[in-house]
Amino acid sequence: MDVEEDNEGTQTIVRLAHFSVKEYLISERILQGDARRYNIQEINANISIYNDCLAYLLDVKEFDCSSFGSPVEIPLAEYAAEYWTKHAQIAERYTGFNPNLTRELLKKENGLLNWIRLYDPDEPWRGADPKMLLDKGADVNAQGGRYRNALQAASAEGHGQVVQMLLDKGAM
Repeated sequence: MDVEEDNEGTQTIVRLAHFSVKEYLISERILQGDARRYNIQEINANISIYNDCLAYLLDVKEFDCSSFGSPVEIPLAEYAAEYWTKHAQIAERYTGFNPNLTRELLKKENGLLNWIRLYDPDEPWRGADPKMLLDKGADVNAQGGRYRNALQAASAEGHGQVVQMLLDKGAM
């Protein structure tokens, strides 16, 4: 088990299993031993996670972004918003996959709004922690976007602390 906290100690991420554990749980090898009841069919796991993510985003009574201050207050909201499409892509390979929840999400106003407010696929960097990105080696002089680069974007949007962080990392 691995536990890590961000610099402010406000978020804890717990990883329960190493990649090799996942590989073992979905392998044919597990079927030969006493642990066979823990075997996981990867396609079924992705279908289940897809269904859970969309059910979560569609649950308007409990989950309407307009009534919450921060997605962090809503457990798993950011994960559901960002990764449901990846689970759907894997689940679609299965002939019995039913995409009705996707249709419902796209038709239901609050479901679609909840998704876009938490994770806009057209602007996936929105809500990203600039310090974390810089600490992980993001290119401070990368070119692109409406403002041409991160330094101009931070300046134009009035994010003084981000401007300073970028300058400290050598942005030009």
